[in-house]
Amino acid sequence: MPRCCDCGQVRGKKDFSKSQWKKPQDKKRCFDCAFDVVASEGKERPSCWICLCDDQTRVNPIVRECGCRGTAGNVHIECLIGLAKSKSSQLSLEMEKNKDLIIGSQGDAPNPWEECTTCRQPFLKTSKSAVALAEAALLTYPSSESNYRWHLAALQANASVKDHAGDQIGARNFMDA
Repeated sequence: MPRCCDCGQVRGKKDFSKSQWKKPQDKKRCFDCAFDVVASEGKERPSCWICLCDDQTRVNPIVRECGCRGTAGNVHIECLIGLAKSKSSQLSLEMEKNKDLIIGSQGDAPNPWEECTTCRQPFLKTSKSAVALAEAALLTYPSSESNYRWHLAALQANASVKDHAGDQIGARNFMDA
């Protein structure tokens, strides 16, 4: 098992970024130490466009997985989930007023669970964003008549993420649970 060259702790592969993992043993820095080095070298760490913070953890990293330019594409996974919940609540109210409202990449409004609400680029099905949003959508919208359309969208998003990963049986078991 590799050791971080800064903190000296023995860490697993999941504790290193891809670029750090490829470095020689005496140059590898774990996630926590690598973030500190970037800040101390004067390089600006990416900040989330929603909360404007630059703090990152393995559980809540800042990702950039859409077509937005500049700093608008940097977002925490948890902030993206919160935005999707908020936007879907707004869209639910709009759907009550306008029954013909089409949601999705070809429609009137972006589906916040599957695509960027700013640039409307769909998230790749294997991206951290797509997986986190699909799982959060299922937890947010359990099956009921009041949110049937969102539950169906959550099921479809989750199935496409799991199917893309080649885990159809796992997706079915996840959805049936």
